[in-house]
Amino acid sequence: MILQKIASVFSYGSRSTEQKQKQKSSTFSKAVNFLKIGVLLLALALPLQSKAVFSVIAPTILLPEAQKLTTAKPLIAGVSVNDTAVEIYLDGSLAATVKTSNHPSGVGNFAWQPTIPLGLGEHDIKVKAIDQTGQISSDFSKTININIVPFGGPTFLLADYVKTTSPFAYLQGVAHNNSTIKFFVDGALFDTFTLNSNPSGAVGFKHRLSVPITSGQHSLYLQAVDQTGRVSLPSKVKVLEIVNFPTPTILSPQDNDKIVEDKPVITGVAYNDSTITIIVDGAKDGEITVLNHSSGVAGFSYQLKKSVERGKEHLIYAQAADKNGRVSQLSKGVSIIALKPYIPPTLLRITKDAGKVKVGGVAHNDSLIHVFVDGKLDSVVTPINDQSGTLYFEAPLDIATSTAGIHRITAKAYDDQGKGSLISNVLYYFPSGLAPVKEPAPQPTDSQTSGTPSLNGETPTGQDGISVKEGASGEIADLAPEVSGEIIAGDGDDNKIELGAATGGSGFALGAVTNWPLVLGLVILIGLAIIFVIWYLGQKRRLLNEGIDKLFSDEEDMMSVEHEESGMAEEDLKETEELKIKESEKASFSANDKSRHKKGRRDFSDNMPPPPPSI
Repeated sequence: MILQKIASVFSYGSRSTEQKQKQKSSTFSKAVNFLKIGVLLLALALPLQSKAVFSVIAPTILLPEAQKLTTAKPLIAGVSVNDTAVEIYLDGSLAATVKTSNHPSGVGNFAWQPTIPLGLGEHDIKVKAIDQTGQISSDFSKTININIVPFGGPTFLLADYVKTTSPFAYLQGVAHNNSTIKFFVDGALFDTFTLNSNPSGAVGFKHRLSVPITSGQHSLYLQAVDQTGRVSLPSKVKVLEIVNFPTPTILSPQDNDKIVEDKPVITGVAYNDSTITIIVDGAKDGEITVLNHSSGVAGFSYQLKKSVERGKEHLIYAQAADKNGRVSQLSKGVSIIALKPYIPPTLLRITKDAGKVKVGGVAHNDSLIHVFVDGKLDSVVTPINDQSGTLYFEAPLDIATSTAGIHRITAKAYDDQGKGSLISNVLYYFPSGLAPVKEPAPQPTDSQTSGTPSLNGETPTGQDGISVKEGASGEIADLAPEVSGEIIAGDGDDNKIELGAATGGSGFALGAVTNWPLVLGLVILIGLAIIFVIWYLGQKRRLLNEGIDKLFSDEEDMMSVEHEESGMAEEDLKETEELKIKESEKASFSANDKSRHKKGRRDFSDNMPPPPPSI
């Protein structure tokens, strides 16, 4: 076609020269243009021809067929040219590359399944093939759209709104076989567990939480995952509110208290059935269970087991827990400082002047003395200092002399900064109105010498107890030797304090104390001695009986041996006599008289005395 157009240019030879020249130049320019267009078309035609000759056929996706899937790991399969590499794209991203099998028909197949579950919702799948050289690839196949739908969520067996004071520790519900149940609290995963299977296709479950929920308001729901990784719909959301167990209150010591004791007593109140844990400086010191009260609120009293360091601040908390495991918040903290103890006073004597009872003692200078009667503050005195550094004080006691009973007198000293001391020694006051009966004093032993108190608490001869003599104004009675410690009557009758008559008057005296442990020990010792004597006599009697039995058994053995020897000698003698008789009978008697003579011989042999026993 192009050549025809070029030839037509030269067919105008009959025209005029001028016209020919103009036409020639015009035709030449057109020819050049046609050549350019032809070359361009040729350049475009050659790549199209090569592509048609060397391109790879695009693969075909056969699976999945359905658009809505119930598995999160769908199988993707199809066909492609033999030995080609098939690239599989999910949602526009390369997910895997698989090789096509070799088939005699020239078309093989490929297949691939995701290892990671696909999320719920729509997904796009497309593939393309690459030849063995890896240089030429096909176009993308037709895009397949799939939609992974969730399955039914588990049933959460819990009321829509639950308000309780107990910890939440169990999950109950129903779900599909072999499901993995995920438990969410406030939108966050809290626990995971896997179920078994049931022929019905659904299985009920009751699962104990590894960490119970103990407090607060929370939203709860369940979600299941099947074996392919497909996630179910969430269960209905439940609301749980757990009310905290009431917090205990510490009553003493109070905040910022300065105390003397390094093991103070912690008192407070809490709800019934509470177990109180005492925490000192963040560490548990111990716990105590309250004694229930009809009001529903009980008190507690706990003494620290570990001593706190003196001179430093310590923080004490209390925490309550009930028998169901509910735990309260920490109580309000109480800060204390255990001071170094001030020097305690020493009580020396009790006097009675004009019907008034006084207690006297010594203490450090600048001390404020608090005197206690039966544990209650009775009087406060500020003594005058002494140049020696130790002052003497006398404190009046509000005790009626006619009051019956024993009174326990103690004291504490406080310095000018208010720092208190430990409790002093103890004195006992016995009112003169009593008429006690004194037990007979035991006889002194070698270990009890003059001036040493006896074990039962009585004063030895020549010494007076702590007493006040009536009718002597301001007279101070002699003191018994001071014994360290405190005499305390037990709850039972183990240590009975019995009052004795005062020596030299009808005032008061420290009575005898019956030492029941010593008496009990003596009784046990005597009992053991009696048991030993009985056992010893029994052993002797048994040995004597064994000796007598052995003696008689030896005599019987000797008699039996002698009897056996004598029996053997008698039998030999009888046999010899019988032989002699038989021989004489044969010689002197006839055959007719043999039986009579035999009978006579038997009678004769039977009547013969036995021979003497052989030695």
